[in-house]
Amino acid sequence: MKKLFLTVTAVVCLSLYGFSQESVSSKEGETPEESGIPQEKDGLKNGEDIIDSQTENMLEEIRRRNGIDSIPLKKPDSGIKKDFFANGRTKFELGIDLAAGASNSYFSIKDFFTPEFEINFDKLSDSLPKAGFSTNVLAYLNTFLTIRIKDKYEFGTYVSAKGFSLINVPKNLIDFIVKGPPENGKIAGEITNMSSSFVDTSLFFGMKIKNFKFKVSGSYFVPLMYGEYSLVSYEFENNASTGRLYAKGKSNAVLYTDIPIFNKNSGKFNLQSVNSMLKNGGFDIGFDGSYKFNDIATLNFSLKHIPVVPARLNKGFSHISEGKIEIDSIIKYLYGLLSPMQNENINVKTPLVDFFSSGPVYDLPPKRILRPIKFNISSDIYPFKNKYLIITPSIGCHFLRPFYIDMGLRLESRFLKVLGLYYVFSREDKIWKNKLGFFFDSRIFRFEVAAAAVSPSFTGSFKAVGREVNVSVVVGY
Repeated sequence: MKKLFLTVTAVVCLSLYGFSQESVSSKEGETPEESGIPQEKDGLKNGEDIIDSQTENMLEEIRRRNGIDSIPLKKPDSGIKKDFFANGRTKFELGIDLAAGASNSYFSIKDFFTPEFEINFDKLSDSLPKAGFSTNVLAYLNTFLTIRIKDKYEFGTYVSAKGFSLINVPKNLIDFIVKGPPENGKIAGEITNMSSSFVDTSLFFGMKIKNFKFKVSGSYFVPLMYGEYSLVSYEFENNASTGRLYAKGKSNAVLYTDIPIFNKNSGKFNLQSVNSMLKNGGFDIGFDGSYKFNDIATLNFSLKHIPVVPARLNKGFSHISEGKIEIDSIIKYLYGLLSPMQNENINVKTPLVDFFSSGPVYDLPPKRILRPIKFNISSDIYPFKNKYLIITPSIGCHFLRPFYIDMGLRLESRFLKVLGLYYVFSREDKIWKNKLGFFFDSRIFRFEVAAAAVSPSFTGSFKAVGREVNVSVVVGY
């Protein structure tokens, strides 16, 4: 108590001493600058909260004599504290994404769990879209690591695996089976197969320059399986006036893979098999970017799978069958069979029947495989200049035989700083999707789950004839 009293007394004495010096200087006619009195500058007093060196020395001497430790002056905190949830995972993040789904153009999932599975071909023919009957399967796994530096640079890696299959049976073939030949008596088409699975590992680097962000990635990909596009081709003609009948079909079951599941080494998966798969991989690059115009709109774009080096495969499975039937006049031919003695003068050609089959073959012609180029452009729109509503329309192009269009619309809302909901209606890889998702996004953890009704047909995506589930987990800081 005595020490505190001495300290307070010293401070009061020093204050009176400074006041007396100021009065003397003013009385002697000195200018404020000559007297050393702090002046106001830019609307502030220079002497405010400032202790000159002489006063500081005297206070230190008093503290020393009274055994009071010197306590440095605390500098004012000029920084603005950021919200804990404002910028999540600005240093690094490690995550995993999973997706799986299956769908078709007609049957719902519950149809496969009924005691008796029945197919009404008449109803099937009337209900199918013009594209015909399609079925697809999807499986996807992705793991990634991202490191960020000063909110300006980022780099990292990811390893992913994706399998996709889409088989389509044209509607004219189903109508032919159900209703018979069309009016003109001709049909032609092919059953197509878009089946492939890839494993790839990538390195990427990104940078932010003012309102522009970009990311460049290079990927080494290995095809696990790759199927030929044309699975079955067919042609049929029945001329009602001449009676000519012509039918031709070809099945082309070809699947490329280095996995030893078809040949004599089936089931012998060893280190040599892995080396054979890895050395035949390919390389492509990707580019992603975004530009923020203002608080309302941001433009996003991406160009993926730009080919550099194709992958190569020469193993797998192949079985090809081809058949042809041609009857010049089926009416004359049948009449000749029924009355051979009365129609000796009728010139009836013998029907041409040809059939060819090869396989199975395991050593296939070398195949160069590239992942199809994908281009996408979208825009994040913030109508209220916050994250309560984010509208994201998108459109893209998938360059495959020769190309097809992807499109979508995403509506997202974030609330309570860490929660969010979104709805997406889109067409991706020829599959229509109605997706609803939920996510929890904190500074160190993000969890997202989504479920979608999917179908190769537009109307089927609203009838829940297929399902897709997505799960994502991210940790970081």
